[in-house]
Amino acid sequence: MMLLRESELMVDSLRGEMSMKTAQTEQLEVALEEKSKELHKEARQNQQALKSLEQQAADGTSRVKLMESALMQTREELQTYVTQLEESKKQHDREVAKKEEELKRLQKQLQQGRRDVEERAGHIVEL
Repeated sequence: MMLLRESELMVDSLRGEMSMKTAQTEQLEVALEEKSKELHKEARQNQQALKSLEQQAADGTSRVKLMESALMQTREELQTYVTQLEESKKQHDREVAKKEEELKRLQKQLQQGRRDVEERAGHIVEL
C-alpha cells in the first residue's frame, strides 16, 4: 500500500508540475505572441519609414536634376551674353579705331588748312 500511496503522491506531484509547466508554457506563448505582434508592428513602421525616406531621396534627386538643368541653361545663357559682349567690344574697338583715324585725318587737314591760310595771309600782306 505504501507503494501505491507513494505512486499516487508522485503522480499528484507530477500533475502539479505538469499543470505549472502548462501554465508557464501558456504564459510564454502569450508573451511570444505579443512580441511577435510588436515585431510585426515595428517592421511595418520601419517599412513605412523606409518608403518615406526613399521618396524623399527620389524627390531630392529630382530637384537636384532640375537644378543642374537650370544651372546648365544659365551657363549657356551666360556664355551667349559673354560672347555677345565680346563681339560688341570688338565692334566698339573697331569703331573707335576708325574714329581715331578720321580724327587724325581731320587734324592733318586742319593743320594743312591753317598753313594754307597763313601762307595766303602772308601773300596778302605782301600785296
